[in-house]
Amino acid sequence: MRNVALTLFIVGVGLTRLHPHPPNFAPITAMAVFGAVTFGRWRTAVVAPLVALVVSDLAKEFLYHRGMSAQWGIYRGMWVTYGTTALIALISRMAHGTPG
Repeated sequence: MRNVALTLFIVGVGLTRLHPHPPNFAPITAMAVFGAVTFGRWRTAVVAPLVALVVSDLAKEFLYHRGMSAQWGIYRGMWVTYGTTALIALISRMAHGTPG
C-alpha cells in the first residue's frame, strides 16, 4: 500500500507538468530524488518517476491535439529527459546509501 501511495504522489507531481510553470522548474526531478530514498526497491524508485513522465507527456500530447494546450508532449529528444530522470533516481539512491 505504501508503494501505491508513493507512486500516486509521484504521478500527481508529474501532472503538474500540464500547468504553465517557470522555465527550469522541475518538480518531477525532486520527486525522482524523493522516490529514490523512500521506495524499498531500486526498480520501483526508477520506474515511478518515469511513469509520471510518460503519463504527463501523453496528457500533454492529448491536450495539444485537442487544441487545449500550446505545448506538445512528445518530442525528439525526450529520451534524454527520461534517461536523466532515471540517472538522478539511481544516483540519489546510491548517495543515500539505500541498498538495492
